[in-house]
Amino acid sequence: ITESTVVHQGGLPGYFYFYSFKDPASGQEGVHSHYFLFKGSTMIIFVFQALPKDEFQRLANLYDEVIASFKVL
Repeated sequence: ITESTVVHQGGLPGYFYFYSFKDPASGQEGVHSHYFLFKGSTMIIFVFQALPKDEFQRLANLYDEVIASFKVL
């Protein structure tokens, strides 16, 4: 849906991807909001999914709260 974006989340560098997919079981189109964060050789992944894709708007604030709360201990 959008180009990948360089991010810094929780003090870590990474990439953000936002893309659509077709669910093979239901045939519905959904969306993924995907974060790849890096701490040395460790990759931390967050995937937020909405199915059908219209649900994403309702859930977007919750997804934003979750990723904003991420901290490296």
